[in-house]
Amino acid sequence: MASSSDPENMQWVYDDIDHYRFNTDIITKFLHDKWPDFDNFRVKRVGKKFRFWVPRKLTDSEQNDLFTKRLPEY
Repeated sequence: MASSSDPENMQWVYDDIDHYRFNTDIITKFLHDKWPDFDNFRVKRVGKKFRFWVPRKLTDSEQNDLFTKRLPEY
């Protein structure tokens, strides 16, 4: 029996994050590392945000972790 935290049993939702110093590859890799059994996160730039399809919205802690993966400032 699958657990309630199993992504296959969750209701997938769109989540987003500010685009600043991100690209599609960074976000896709982060999501794939978090949910390795899935690969279609539908990461897409929409205006000033990146939108992605995930088993649940990212927590504040997960968003902060993703922020640490931003491209360096020049």
